[in-house]
Amino acid sequence: QSTWGHTSLVFFLLTRSLAMATKLFGVTIEAGLARDGNAYELPAVVDRVIEFIDATSLAVEGIFRLSGAQSVINTLKADYDAGGDPDLFELNDAHASAGLLKLYLRELPEPLL
Repeated sequence: QSTWGHTSLVFFLLTRSLAMATKLFGVTIEAGLARDGNAYELPAVVDRVIEFIDATSLAVEGIFRLSGAQSVINTLKADYDAGGDPDLFELNDAHASAGLLKLYLRELPEPLL
């Protein structure tokens, strides 16, 4: 039984390490960049939201003032934290995308300014 307990602990620690390795929200900008192998100049979520807003939503009134559906924002966050890369163009929701960016910035462990 002690072997099983040890195995469970090792599995738990490995699973937790993998989850932390893919997590994008609540980690430093440097950790977010490292998650994607420094393939971008910005963390993936920031890059994707800016790309989407620039291409489709610059004329949307109150884009950062009006909030998107919290359930959509939470789903997008969970997808990014699981290592995913959701297609914001397919979603086509300017307010949820802007809300996702605001959430990312709020959850940074160190403020930008």
